[in-house]
Amino acid sequence: MENLFIGIDYSKKSFDVSAYISSEKSKEEKMKLHLLGHQNFSNDETGYIQMLSWLGTLTSLSPKHWLFCGEDSGLYSYSMSHYLYIKGFSIWLENPLHMKRSMGLVRGKSDKKDSGLIALYSYRFRDRRVDFVPKQDTIQRLQDLEAYRHRLIKAKKLLGDSSKELNLYEQTRDTAVLVYEKSMELVEQIESQLKEVEVQIQQVLKSDKEVYDNYERITSVKGISWKTAVVLLIYSHNFTRFETARQFACYAGVAPFEYSSGTSVKGGTHTSRLANMRVKSLLGMAAMSAKRFNKDIAEYYNSKKEKGKSHRVIMNNISNKLIHICFALVRHQTMYQYTY
Repeated sequence: MENLFIGIDYSKKSFDVSAYISSEKSKEEKMKLHLLGHQNFSNDETGYIQMLSWLGTLTSLSPKHWLFCGEDSGLYSYSMSHYLYIKGFSIWLENPLHMKRSMGLVRGKSDKKDSGLIALYSYRFRDRRVDFVPKQDTIQRLQDLEAYRHRLIKAKKLLGDSSKELNLYEQTRDTAVLVYEKSMELVEQIESQLKEVEVQIQQVLKSDKEVYDNYERITSVKGISWKTAVVLLIYSHNFTRFETARQFACYAGVAPFEYSSGTSVKGGTHTSRLANMRVKSLLGMAAMSAKRFNKDIAEYYNSKKEKGKSHRVIMNNISNKLIHICFALVRHQTMYQYTY
C-alpha cells in the first residue's frame, strides 16, 4: 500500500512543500519513505493550484491516498486549508508546539527542512491525525468581531491611561494638554465603535438558532457573562471541538495535573501553563462573579474553605466547575436549575 505524505511550512507570502511517498512490499518489511520533491509556492489561490498540479506530476496515486499536514499558523494556514477541504483533500493542522517537541534534537533551520520534518511527522503520527474541518460561518464571524472588540479595548486602555497620567502631572505644558484632548477624542470614538461591535455580536448570535440556544443555556448560569459566553462558544466551536469538559478545561489551563516522579519529586497537583490564557482569564473573572452572585457556587466555595483549601485553589476549581456545568447544559439541552 502506498500513501503520499505532504508537509507544508507556511509563511505570510509563500509556503514550502515537501512530498514523501511510503511503500510496503510485504507485511514483514517495514514501510519506507522516499522523498519525491520540494517546491515553494505563493500563499494564494494561484499557488494552491500550482501545488496540486506539481504533486500530480510526482505520483499516480489517487488523491484519497494523499495526506497534507502543516502547523496551525492561524490566518497563514487557514486559507489553504479551507481551499483543500473544499476540493475534497485531507489536511491535518497540528499544534506547532506539539510538533516541535516531537521532533527530538534538530540542528539548523530552513523552510525546506521544516516542510520535510512536517511530512515525516504526518507519517509517524498518522494514526493520531485529525482532519481539518472549517468553523461554522457563525463562529468565524463571532471570532472576527470578538477579536476586533478585544483590540479596541486594549487601544482604549493604552490611550486613556497614559494620557490621563500625563495630564494629571504635566498640566502646565501645552503639549500635555493637547495629547490629553486628542487622546480623549479617540477614546470617545473607540467607545462608539465598541457599542456598534457589541450590537453586531448580538445580531450574529441571533442569526443562528443552534448557537443562540447554547448561548442562552450557558448564560443562564450566574457568573457567565455574555462576553465570557461568546468566547466559550468561539474556542469550543459551539461545543463541538472537544469531546469532554475535561479536555476543554485542559485547553483553558484550569485542569489539575499531578507532578511527581519516584521518591524525590513530589510537586503536588497543579495546573499547566500550556493553555489559552485569554479563556483562562475570562473564566477567572467568571469564577469571581459566580462566587458573589451564584449561591450554589458560594456554598461550594465556603465548604472548601472550611476544609482548609486556599482561595486560589478554590477559585480555579470554580472555573473548572463552570466549564463542566456549561458542557452539561449543552449536552442535556437545558437551562441551569438553581437549588434555592
